[in-house]
Amino acid sequence: MLVMIERPVKIEKRIAERALAGKEAPTHWLVPVWLWRGLAMNVGLAGVLVLLTPLAGRRLETGMMARPQKMPFSRREWMLMVAAGALFIGSGAPRLGFSLWGDEEYTMKRVIADDVFRDDKVVLQIEPRKWMDTIWDYNKPTNHVGYTVIARLFHDALFTRKEGPQDPWFSEVAIRLPVLIAGLGSMVALVWACLVWGWRRGVAFLALGYACHAWLVRFGVDARGYGFVLLLVPVLVGILGRALQTGGWRWWIGFGLAQFYILWTYPGVVHVPVALNVAALAMILTANCGRPEKLALLGRWLVSGVV
Repeated sequence: MLVMIERPVKIEKRIAERALAGKEAPTHWLVPVWLWRGLAMNVGLAGVLVLLTPLAGRRLETGMMARPQKMPFSRREWMLMVAAGALFIGSGAPRLGFSLWGDEEYTMKRVIADDVFRDDKVVLQIEPRKWMDTIWDYNKPTNHVGYTVIARLFHDALFTRKEGPQDPWFSEVAIRLPVLIAGLGSMVALVWACLVWGWRRGVAFLALGYACHAWLVRFGVDARGYGFVLLLVPVLVGILGRALQTGGWRWWIGFGLAQFYILWTYPGVVHVPVALNVAALAMILTANCGRPEKLALLGRWLVSGVV
């Protein structure tokens, strides 16, 4: 692909000329340039994966950590966790149909709902939203793409626009519902991550306290990507634990994919995957296991990072 696609040299020169003049380049100039550069970077990353093959292909029978002993939840703990989920749903569901605030409205107008505009004759036109807009519109960092794609799928599946002058243009419930589900999923993921790392005691009370936390109460229903971040952070912690415990490829690849998705949703949370990768590297280097096992784990950790 890199050989077949011509590098946009002319546009690069125009961007450089505007930079010398102290002017910013328009977005439609930047897109083809950085798409080509991104493709070149991906070719480089693919080459890194090939170079890592001897290291990553090492056999690994077990991981570097023992899995904590499983202990079933008591009836009281189950009741607390169910109450926590009911508390969150009970506080979030009534807000699914609340009016949108600034960033939610911007996302809905630009990348989810049908495109509304006036033509040359000042006649109102409504056209289906292009998926290219949903995935690539980044004139402002308001488009949390990982969330927006899922919200668009929910909206297209659950809402049908009618043609009447009083009929709604979009559905607030449809674009907020995936966030509510993600918020509930974050409670399950938090409990699971605690169990993976052996933090068993008090996990039911943790879930109940989390249901009342301001971040979940607000971002667990906002039509933005922050609810997905709340889900993906404990998922990353849990997956990393299982990857270190088992050494299994599925967990390391899952760790890499989850990192991609959280950054695709909200790049501002980059410190989370960075911190987890630093912790993983430190744990592998200081693990009480042989050199072959460490090299195999390092190979899998590197591959997950490249992914």
